[in-house]
Amino acid sequence: DRPLQYIWAQFQNYIVGYDSFRGLLVTFLSSSITILSSFLLIRILLKNNLYSFLVTSIYVLLVNKLEIFHYPVMAHVNIPSSLYILSLYFFIRYFEKLSNSDLGFSFFFYSLGLFWYEVGFFIPLIMILYSFIFKREFLFKKQLIFFYSGLLFLILFYLIFRFSGAFGFSDLMSGRSVSLADLPQGF
Repeated sequence: DRPLQYIWAQFQNYIVGYDSFRGLLVTFLSSSITILSSFLLIRILLKNNLYSFLVTSIYVLLVNKLEIFHYPVMAHVNIPSSLYILSLYFFIRYFEKLSNSDLGFSFFFYSLGLFWYEVGFFIPLIMILYSFIFKREFLFKKQLIFFYSGLLFLILFYLIFRFSGAFGFSDLMSGRSVSLADLPQGF
């Protein structure tokens, strides 16, 4: 019921198989995408290349990141994480250029990330908070209201998609899940 993750797993199986060198390439590429997208986001926040490089270097060397960067099987975490980071990057860039295409890219990357892996599910809350704190004058701009409405629709669609087991086409809630039937004990 995570369609892009399933497609990626099949593709990765096909291209890597039992070849450890290809697995190393997948790890290198997925890690590089994560590092580059992190640098872009930090650079747009700090507006300084040197500080952005230093912060990105620290981010890469965090203990929890070292594990992710060492296994080809973790590419399915690196790539969607990068998609969510790019979504934030284009969202923040929108305020600099006021380009609707930046909002479109932000929505596109968030959509891909959401249907791949839910690690950035709550990114829209960060976007709203960012708008409220730093860009309050844009808060009720028509493009942003349309953007937030689209995200809300996408999130609701995704929740129905997940809770219905891809509308009945996959096992219900494979993996970690919240079962409303088990409340209050399951809470």
